[in-house]
Amino acid sequence: MIRTSDTHLRLLGLLAALLVQYSAAGAAELGVNVDDDGATITIDGELFTRYMVNSGTKPILFPVIGPTGQPVTRGYPMQPVGPDEQSDHIHHRSVWFGYEGINGTNFWHEPSDSSKPSSHDGRQFHRGFRTVELDNDTVLLVTENDYVDGDGNVVAKDERKCQFGVDGETRWIDYTVKLWSPKGPLVLGDTKEGAFAVRVAGPMKVGAKLGGKFVSSNGDTNGDAWGKPAAWVDYSGPVDGETIGIAILAHPTSLQPEPRWHVREYGLFAANPIGASDYSRGAATGGLERPEGEPITLRHRVLIHKGDHVDADIAGAYAEYAKTQ
Repeated sequence: MIRTSDTHLRLLGLLAALLVQYSAAGAAELGVNVDDDGATITIDGELFTRYMVNSGTKPILFPVIGPTGQPVTRGYPMQPVGPDEQSDHIHHRSVWFGYEGINGTNFWHEPSDSSKPSSHDGRQFHRGFRTVELDNDTVLLVTENDYVDGDGNVVAKDERKCQFGVDGETRWIDYTVKLWSPKGPLVLGDTKEGAFAVRVAGPMKVGAKLGGKFVSSNGDTNGDAWGKPAAWVDYSGPVDGETIGIAILAHPTSLQPEPRWHVREYGLFAANPIGASDYSRGAATGGLERPEGEPITLRHRVLIHKGDHVDADIAGAYAEYAKTQ
């Protein structure tokens, strides 16, 4: 029988305390600062992303900085066109939520003349931060937004929860949108133009021919993944010489646990749980209607990681995410 001396126990206790201190010292520390234009989220004092309450016609996240310190979403139109970028689709603003047909109004595209919107051109108005919470491990923002048509009518509302965190070298954003109509039913059309979306950095896109690719949870790659239902899609490619990936995961409790994916070789990357006919060439139909005040909930996690979907074990990350409440 081996007996442990008091001195040995004290040494073990000291070692355990040192290990806890080392772990705490090595953990990333998040921060948040709110001003009139939005909220800035930092990791160890360095910019992670910014929740901009107004860009174009909606709130967005921009910029989004990955684990190598480089931006992982397109800079245009918030910035001048950069290397390997294109000045197309002005409504593709980094990370955003929108849909072409919400009670007959277009909350996806932007009007060619923002000073002269038509009655069908919509705008999302940030009404305030309901919650700003920081616990060093994560930052939580909860916002309220009005969806206003070109005639000034509020045709829908949302509550938007964005939580930010770090797991090792992987940065993550949980993005939940609860959308409803305050007057009359909520009617969403059947279109490919939506909904929770990212425009990846120029060098990452497949069309740049620098090694970019996207892969779905079903194993479909690049153009074969477009329009098909899947639990997740990962889009990876080089940024400043290192391969970086952005994965969007759909939670099992989201409106559609396997949304269709409006993901393109020019860099658009969107989960659409509502539209179907455009993607399926009429074989399936989409759209939906909910009674006044009854919300739909779209729940997604964004993972920003080094390497491709295999290096980051996106399948394993999805399995863990699916267990969360």
